[in-house]
Amino acid sequence: MFKFFSNLTIRFPGVVLAIWVLILIGSLPLASSLQEQLLSSGVKVKDSESYKASEKINEEFANSSENSVSILLSSLSSVEEKDISMVKDVINSYKSVEAVEELQTDDQVVLKVHLTDGGNAFVADFRQKAKEFDELKILVTGSPAISYDIGEVSKDNVKLVERIGLPIVFLLLLFVFRSVTSALLPIIIGIFSILISSAVLSIISRYMDLSPLLTNVVTMLGLGIAIDYALFITRRFKSELENGNGKEAAIEKAVQTSGKSVFYAGLTVALTLLSLFVPDTLITNSVAIGGFTVVITSVLLSLSLLPVILFLLGNKVNFLKIGKTRESKSSVWEKLVNNIFKRPVLYLLGGILLVSFLIPFSSKLIMHIPVGAFQELPEGTESREGMEVLSDRLGIGNIFPIEILLNDENQSRMTHSDAVQSIDRLTNELRSLEGIEGVYSITNWNPEFSSVNEYQQLYENKMIEKLPAEVQENLSSLLSEGHQYSLIKVIPETAPYTEESRELVRTIRETILPKYQDEIEGMVTGETANGLDIDQKITDSMPLIIGLIILITYVLLLIAFRSIVLPIKAILMNTLVTASSVGFIVFMFQQGNLPGTNPAPINVNTPLIMFALLFGLSIDYEVIIISRIKEYYAETGQLKESIMKGFKETAGMINGAASIMIVVFGVFIFAHFQIIRELGTSLAYAILIDVLIVRTILVPSSMYLLGKWNWYFPLARKKPSPRLPRKAS
Repeated sequence: MFKFFSNLTIRFPGVVLAIWVLILIGSLPLASSLQEQLLSSGVKVKDSESYKASEKINEEFANSSENSVSILLSSLSSVEEKDISMVKDVINSYKSVEAVEELQTDDQVVLKVHLTDGGNAFVADFRQKAKEFDELKILVTGSPAISYDIGEVSKDNVKLVERIGLPIVFLLLLFVFRSVTSALLPIIIGIFSILISSAVLSIISRYMDLSPLLTNVVTMLGLGIAIDYALFITRRFKSELENGNGKEAAIEKAVQTSGKSVFYAGLTVALTLLSLFVPDTLITNSVAIGGFTVVITSVLLSLSLLPVILFLLGNKVNFLKIGKTRESKSSVWEKLVNNIFKRPVLYLLGGILLVSFLIPFSSKLIMHIPVGAFQELPEGTESREGMEVLSDRLGIGNIFPIEILLNDENQSRMTHSDAVQSIDRLTNELRSLEGIEGVYSITNWNPEFSSVNEYQQLYENKMIEKLPAEVQENLSSLLSEGHQYSLIKVIPETAPYTEESRELVRTIRETILPKYQDEIEGMVTGETANGLDIDQKITDSMPLIIGLIILITYVLLLIAFRSIVLPIKAILMNTLVTASSVGFIVFMFQQGNLPGTNPAPINVNTPLIMFALLFGLSIDYEVIIISRIKEYYAETGQLKESIMKGFKETAGMINGAASIMIVVFGVFIFAHFQIIRELGTSLAYAILIDVLIVRTILVPSSMYLLGKWNWYFPLARKKPSPRLPRKAS
């Protein structure tokens, strides 16, 4: 296969280049529309209790669609009726508007707009039209508005990487290659990878929900991985040219050695990321498909477009040299490896202790999905400001209530006498719980009624239709149109993401509702319940995902190295790095030791995504260094010399590649979303200890100690004889 790619480059460079140019041109309009396609802000788990209840509520209750926007109107004096009417006229001009509810507080008017679809598009367009109302301050918030603002902030995060990260990456590449032309090539491949991947994902997003944070993931992986892969192949091509080979031979060698390493490294990352489809949540699905797409694109570009560019450049790849090219040999690396050979056990144990320093903190890990946490948006963001105003005026519990959907097995009307009695007892029991601000149900909505019997008479005599229209509208939020379902809204005193609210949901589900299971069936939903279901789904999925990632990694390394032992060693070392990285985010983020952070639980998605990414990314360097060592061992049969030579030849390149990844990931410490900050910072830390300790100390010391067991592969047909160097004639 690798010979095919090298031959393709040498024989048909113009054709390959033309195909990629057409792909790039076609990708431009699609890539630019990606952010507009990422309209989903849902974080639900299908088939969970909260999801089923929420879907049924949307289906059975009037004006219950989650695709609703809250528009807050205020002015220096009071909001006049004519102003409200004018704003309503603008709102009703949209075809997607289903209904508009009006709520007035002291100095604020809240218009709740129920939409049939196109929430993000409505937000973007209405905000522009709202600027025409000079005397009114208008804030648009709610789920679609938060989703829209997440997308806008995600764009800012990408611009941050471009503004800060890319210049530093270019300087690092200049240091590695000492040539402007060579330094630009990996950056070009990285940008092309992001562009093409964004176009592919733009098409995919029309058929599946993807998170607005996807662009951050694509940028993070596109720059980090694509640049690294391009660096490996470009470095080998230049090395072959320096050894006196022609550009055809240099391309063949670069593709068939470094290209092979890139292929297996990329395939490992791509397949491990696919395991994130197991939990089937918005974030994990987005990272899985986004990461897979960008990694496969990076590999294809590195194995086809990059070799064509290198072939066409030839020796001009060194154009615009800066300083002298450094010698490949390094006395520093030689001394280090020689010292490791003298005391391999000491270095091995010392390296393990260094990597394990933060692992004890991982045992204190607390993970939650930050549901309803609009505070994650930057201060001053319109949707966040609007939610803060609503929380002050209405109370955060009223905005994020715990909802209990009730019915019975026979689908009888919930206005039946027995059902009303059960709902009344359940309502009173819920009101007795600590941390409850209020409970609203079909047995306590009328303050003029003094007993449940009055509600029973109202429902039995079918007098609901005779109630005033406003009362009927309020009751419709508690009783479905066919009266087969009823809602109880529990208003907690605390925010939806707090442990107090989570404990309330657990109590309702596990202690209270089971008492009524012979009378009525109940399902709990709302932001807090949804968060608990997501946490449970991801936690339950972790063993399977970890097992899949380890299996995929082992099989691919088994094929790449043709060794039983080396993949096991790589997995053990990666596990150490991952555990240390979990300890790192606990210490920095959960405990609030990183400047600018407050103590808070880790996003439940972070450790899972980090595990999948780290196992793949760490394998990059493992494949590069082991492949080079194996290459020399096949020629000489001398393990010590092969380790020394392979280490010397790859150490500088790997350090340069790791530095680039650390910069790309590390820049996301300035991102505005906690999960992106957690991922970027933890990945930067993991790559740092991987290259400083694992590749520098643990790999050479462990390989030296394993000796011939490094290449143990019982399935091999015969042991290859090493090709010894010829004697000089």
